Amino acid sequence: MKQVSELGNWVRVTLFYLLLVTIFGMLLRYTFVNPLGFVFQYFKHTHSHVAFLGWVFNGLFALIIYHYFAEITKTVKWQFYLFQVSVIGMLLSFPFQGYTSVSIAFSTLHIFISIWFYFSTLTKIKGNDISIKWIKLGAFYMVISNIGPLSLGPIMASHLKDTFVYYLSLQHYLHFQYNGWFVVAIIGLLIKIFDLKPKNEKLLFWLLGWSVIPLFFVTIEIIESNPIYRIIGGAGAIAQLLGVVILLKEIYPALIKHKLTYRIIFFVASVCLLVKSLFQVAVVFPSVSSMIIHSHNPVIGFLHLIFLGVITNAVIAFFIKSGFIKLDSTTLLGVILFNGGFILMDLLLFLQPFYTPNHYFHWLFYSTIPIFSGVLIYNIQGWKND
Repeated sequence: MKQVSELGNWVRVTLFYLLLVTIFGMLLRYTFVNPLGFVFQYFKHTHSHVAFLGWVFNGLFALIIYHYFAEITKTVKWQFYLFQVSVIGMLLSFPFQGYTSVSIAFSTLHIFISIWFYFSTLTKIKGNDISIKWIKLGAFYMVISNIGPLSLGPIMASHLKDTFVYYLSLQHYLHFQYNGWFVVAIIGLLIKIFDLKPKNEKLLFWLLGWSVIPLFFVTIEIIESNPIYRIIGGAGAIAQLLGVVILLKEIYPALIKHKLTYRIIFFVASVCLLVKSLFQVAVVFPSVSSMIIHSHNPVIGFLHLIFLGVITNAVIAFFIKSGFIKLDSTTLLGVILFNGGFILMDLLLFLQPFYTPNHYFHWLFYSTIPIFSGVLIYNIQGWKND
């Protein structure tokens, strides 16, 4: 019998990582108001690594095991515990040393365990459920994303830092994690957990699943402008946009029949997914990509649009629906606070090149307070699900 209580504990650990990610985000924002004395770059690396590997990866790990496997095997348990050794190692090394042999060793450990998890567990998912192929494709992107960080050692040894291949390896990892593993697996989990039956599912799989590969050329084009990159990336971006429009048209009416908490989450996530797709189409044009290169905050806003607006909202909805977070009025308050703070923060980031209000950095910091409050509520509600 599946050990639901153990999975519940894994989810609580995962939610705690999200709380830590939020705290690091608040500290990073506060340094622009009043410097705190820590090395900004070190804390930024901690923030991003724990967000990716402590929060989202663990969240997807727990959800996939819960919904696709009848029991938790010893192998899966060992994988989860080793993943936590890796994340805690990064949590204790990045803030004080940044990228050194210690933090690199722990992040490399996570890469090899994730590859083990893929071949020993994810490839073994069986059944006729249409969501399975989405999970497996997302997992495939997870594996190939690791080519990026694994190539950094040889690149650095070849004295190629700050070159095209160096930035390409970094963006390769980000792209196939964000747009591949995270988003594709989340679509699969959405179909599974909410029992959705899209009419054009095969078309959607091609448009949203496989467009991730040509879409990577949008990122390459920003690094090094080239008409060929623009054409391939543009085709991927248009395919993705078309897929998102069809997906939302087919599943949104079914999603908004759920309780208000879900409706808020799905509305925000749907808008963010659509904006993400439009943004990636727009970046194909040289004038827009040039503006992006010279505008730091909109890029940060875009990353948070996906990470908070789409991915985090989706995982929270899945945790609630799966019974790992108690659903009541307190959870609704958490959803409102989290999304209110996120929307304020992202508007400030995206609009900064065009309009900068007085006390801009104060407002950015203030926007993190409701985000933190919402995540704190999620953690509390995660302990009430029993």
